[in-house]
Amino acid sequence: MPQMSPMMWTMIMMMSSMMMIQMKSMLYFEFKKKKSVMDKKMKKKSMNWKW
Repeated sequence: MPQMSPMMWTMIMMMSSMMMIQMKSMLYFEFKKKKSVMDKKMKKKSMNWKW
């Protein structure tokens, strides 16, 4: 195992955390999009049930 300098380690940690945040936000946006689509479909269904 080669010894890594603290600076290098910090860089890697920062990079990985940033990537995690990006992935989380992307997943969150996808979820929101899907949810809105689902809500619209549900609204349409409930409208159909009323009439």
